[in-house]
Amino acid sequence: MATLEQILQVVVDHPGYIAAEIADELEKLGQPVNADEIGPRLKTYVDAGKVKREKKTAPSGREVWAYFPMQSLVDVSDGTKRIVTHQRGRRTLNQLPGTDTASSVERTCDFGFFSNGHVTIVKGNKEIKLDREETSRLLEFLDSINVERAIGA
Repeated sequence: MATLEQILQVVVDHPGYIAAEIADELEKLGQPVNADEIGPRLKTYVDAGKVKREKKTAPSGREVWAYFPMQSLVDVSDGTKRIVTHQRGRRTLNQLPGTDTASSVERTCDFGFFSNGHVTIVKGNKEIKLDREETSRLLEFLDSINVERAIGA
């Protein structure tokens, strides 16, 4: 079954495709998915404004949704379009053991991991892009330390 990331990548690569066309494209890639599942699986991205949908008349004559990527969904580096997904299960300062919740200020830091080995880190208006070698070095470093202990939790 196709992952949400694979569905989103088809939306980026083929703007304006309807669910049936997205399902056909995923079938070509060996990742079958039922066309009826496309809309519900993209709902959070539509609600977040990362995917736009417009009504379109299908060849059968019925009204269907066509999906378009918004700029906030697409990261273009090295001439390659890649998707930027929602954050999953990010731990906040309030969730870390030993943190005073009354004095904590929400700080956001976003990470993008890409299939070509690149990593993007964004905090405020600062952005760091790591290539495959730099990503490997960062992951080796993180694997070698006890992160919970390092941050004083």
